[in-house]
Amino acid sequence: MLPPANAAFTDRESLPEQIAQVLDGADRPAGVPAVVVLVGPGGIGKGADLAAA
Repeated sequence: MLPPANAAFTDRESLPEQIAQVLDGADRPAGVPAVVVLVGPGGIGKGADLAAA
């Protein structure tokens, strides 16, 4: 379960779309797995970004 959305969460509007593009695999050769790695300190919204993708 994720905490409520933060109203001050800015400058990441395109990130969920970018994650979805990688996971959709249109640019990936057949048989190659999709890998997305989000790094950063706790509480900055990595899980929220992934959930929005």
